[in-house]
Amino acid sequence: MKKGIVGFVMAAAVVLAISAQAGQPSKHPATTVTGEVVDTGCYLGHASKGASHASCATMCIDQGMPMGVLTQKGVLYLVTMNHDNPDAYNKLGNRSRHAGAWGASWPHAPGGMTMGMGVRL
Repeated sequence: MKKGIVGFVMAAAVVLAISAQAGQPSKHPATTVTGEVVDTGCYLGHASKGASHASCATMCIDQGMPMGVLTQKGVLYLVTMNHDNPDAYNKLGNRSRHAGAWGASWPHAPGGMTMGMGVRL
């Protein structure tokens, strides 16, 4: 019984700590990343990219596959929706229909994963 109560209190403390930081702005500087919009499923599964894969990437992204931005150096940035600016995510998805490079501002997420939030197009 004591273990259950202690576990519940610890879980509640974690939830409260996360909730307190949820509305805080990012402390990480924005950088500009240029690359190709890819669907992460096909790229991570079998390295599909480029103009020959554009129609498949478009279909996968339209069906909800997460988007990524692949740089010329081979770095893949995971793109997530910013709740304050959800239209930017949709605009980026529309760019998957066109071959070529693009630029956007991206903050880096803490913890080692690079992800795009708050895209400015």
